[in-house]
Amino acid sequence: MHLDCTMPVAMTEPTPIEPSAPALTLTFGVRGMTCAACQGRVEKTALKVNGVARARVNLATERLEVDVGTADSTVSELADALQQRGYELVRAAAPAQLAALQDDARDRESRRLTRRTVLALAAGLPVTVVSMALMMVPAWMHLHHDPRVLWPMWVLATFVQFGPGLDFYRGAIHSLRGGVGDMNLLVAAGSTVAWLWSTSQMLWPTDSHSIYLEASTSVIALVLLGRWMEHRARNAASDAVQKLMDLRPPIVTRLQADGMPVEIPAAEVLVGDRLLVRVGERFAVDAIVIEGSTEVDESLLTGESQPVVRKAGDLVSAGTNNIGAPVQVRASRLGDDTTLARIVELVRGAQTERPAVQNAVDRVVAIFVPTVFTIALFTAGVWAWLADWQQAMLHGVAVLVVACPCAMGLATPISLFVATTRGAAAGLVFRRAVALETLALVDTVAFDKTGTLTEGRPRITAIQTDAATSVAQAVTIAASLEALSEHPLGRAFVAHAAAHNLALRAVSSPEVVAGAGIAGAITVESGGPPVICAIGRRDWLEQRGLSFRSMRDDDINQAATTDGSTVVWLAVNDHVCAAFMLADQARADAAQAIRTLKGRGLRVLLLSGDAREPVTAIAESLGVSDPRWRQSPDDKAAALRTLRSEGHVVAFVGDGINDAPALAAASVGVAMGAGSDVSLATGDLVLPGNHLLAIPRALTLARATMHNIRWNLVWAFGYNIVLIPAATGALTGIHPWLAPSPTLAALAMSFSSVFVVANALRLRSVPLD
Repeated sequence: MHLDCTMPVAMTEPTPIEPSAPALTLTFGVRGMTCAACQGRVEKTALKVNGVARARVNLATERLEVDVGTADSTVSELADALQQRGYELVRAAAPAQLAALQDDARDRESRRLTRRTVLALAAGLPVTVVSMALMMVPAWMHLHHDPRVLWPMWVLATFVQFGPGLDFYRGAIHSLRGGVGDMNLLVAAGSTVAWLWSTSQMLWPTDSHSIYLEASTSVIALVLLGRWMEHRARNAASDAVQKLMDLRPPIVTRLQADGMPVEIPAAEVLVGDRLLVRVGERFAVDAIVIEGSTEVDESLLTGESQPVVRKAGDLVSAGTNNIGAPVQVRASRLGDDTTLARIVELVRGAQTERPAVQNAVDRVVAIFVPTVFTIALFTAGVWAWLADWQQAMLHGVAVLVVACPCAMGLATPISLFVATTRGAAAGLVFRRAVALETLALVDTVAFDKTGTLTEGRPRITAIQTDAATSVAQAVTIAASLEALSEHPLGRAFVAHAAAHNLALRAVSSPEVVAGAGIAGAITVESGGPPVICAIGRRDWLEQRGLSFRSMRDDDINQAATTDGSTVVWLAVNDHVCAAFMLADQARADAAQAIRTLKGRGLRVLLLSGDAREPVTAIAESLGVSDPRWRQSPDDKAAALRTLRSEGHVVAFVGDGINDAPALAAASVGVAMGAGSDVSLATGDLVLPGNHLLAIPRALTLARATMHNIRWNLVWAFGYNIVLIPAATGALTGIHPWLAPSPTLAALAMSFSSVFVVANALRLRSVPLD
């Protein structure tokens, strides 16, 4: 894809940065890159600009990331420097604007490339067909020098050479100015040699029939066709990310102050607006449900097909689908601040990152084009000495044309590009592309407990009362007291009462002792006087002089110790009348996720800050044989560092907030998060849906991606290792098919990068379950 350098640069000026400000990372689009050599040249050009500390280019996404100290003058200089090298810097103030500008640029490039490819094929096909016919039919051989045949062919070939083929000359000139060769230089040199040779033979005929106009036209036409196919394939991969953003509806229904609905563009929604979302409509912004209850399809963010219930007070995310009932919501986050937008931008950021495997490829690409020219000149010289200049031209041109650095440059980033996009659609948000590379090697997975293997919300699992107290009465009193507390255990009592339609009682003279219990006066019997009730720990109730005579407390304590439950005691008047056992329940998919990991031969650990009893109880129920309790955040990080020092590749799965040290210490940090509450700044991999089965899916995707990259590299390097020697004529004696031909070389080169992109696109259909 070549850029007309006279075109204006599409941009929106970023906010200037004060000279004393720390380095900023800015992201831009870059138009005009065609191969891996272009990628290297853009990086080198950027690094020469004053103020640029680091530059990273991704050929697959056509994006450039730079670390700069000041944005105002540096970015302007960067745009000028790239334009002088034949590239266009596309910049915008917001990620969504940059994506829109890039999409517009791709559309224009697609139309231009289609037009040039059609012209090259239409003009070049007659030349190739006639030339092949003259060579294959001996009776027509004399027509090789018939002006009535040659000059029309020459006119068509010249049109292709300097019409559609002009892109290669422009690219070659910019390549030479930059001091680094690229595919444009190879194609321009090869096709020009074939055209000049054929033209000289027409002006000064010899006895040989060595006119190869079809070589010059087919090289240009087939390379353009390959670029067009590659462009379409890369757009197909890119569209997958954009489709996530496109799921946000353009029109929303806003409720006015009088309650009347009015339809407005989604772009006009303000934070705090009341919106009506009907059944079948998608949420346009992140919002809080304020009226109604519904089921929401969140598969867009979580990869899980089962809908979830959302009621008043719950968060809903932009792009998710309301499939249950109409609800009213209040807008909380808009535009680029929504969870969906942040996830998409994280995915795009990961796609720009360069993993370790790419570094070796970059070193080869840096010397590839000069090496190819050296081989081509050496080959031409040898054949001129051994045979004649006709053979020298054929072999030299074949070497130039068959070489393809594009496939090598795309082999790694295009696979990572498709994989991170596929992951986002399956509820796997890779913040760093290198996490895919490392995750494929993981042999140990360590889990946090609370909020990771468990739901993080204690529930009442058992209730025991004395003979004079009913369960409903005990729950009512306990929930009325616990409603005064914000403790997770307190919320469990209130939720339990609500689930059983039990109305709470008023509490007078409340006494709340943090970490111990709550007491207050409650009217227990209808029409009776208020009585003092208390709920809390056993030792606190004993300090208040309350009797446990009516409760089988030894049995209760033994049961709680066995299953790791927490016991909360309720007293009315002067005696304890009920005991509640609460436990943090394991997630529904925890056991299956751990079985799957162990079935793949991975070691599974549990690192928790909780006490021994609840940790061992959860470990036993889930089949984790190596639980560790009373682990502080630093203890967890130290344990992970020890495992890594022993040679293990460790993934740690935590809640993404209080497990930050452990996430950083692991080889790969996996942060759990729920919808719009997810901490997207923590961990190498984020699981927005809190689904533990996403972890084996991530491992499957990582291993499939690295397998895909390896095959891409085998093809990209193997292609050149085999076909460059074949183009020199060194393998002709092995099989006639290995005889050099500029036309076949162009065909092979054009489809090499197409093969790499097509192979990467297979990752979109890899089964993850």
